[in-house]
Amino acid sequence: MGRGRIEIKRIENTTNRQVTFCKRRNGLLKKAYELSVLCDAEVALIVFSGRGRLYEYSNNSVKATIERYKKATSDISSAGTVAEINAQHYSQEIMFGPADYIYM
Repeated sequence: MGRGRIEIKRIENTTNRQVTFCKRRNGLLKKAYELSVLCDAEVALIVFSGRGRLYEYSNNSVKATIERYKKATSDISSAGTVAEINAQHYSQEIMFGPADYIYM
């Protein structure tokens, strides 16, 4: 039997908030890793703590993934919405098969 639902609101107790942050951060990093391995997805995750400390995960270079994101979002303005671009990509994969990606 699982735990009950919790109300999503800011945790007032500093110690409890820090413990919860650490546990959830680790779970989030694990999920990002699993997504990249299981689905062969390019994943970059950036988290800043309440104190400003940086935590990150990437199966590729974070910088390269951000550059890819910037290029994709700049292409969106001229090519249509994200949904339209994804539909085009998926139709190409169906016709030609999945693309092989080279990771540096």
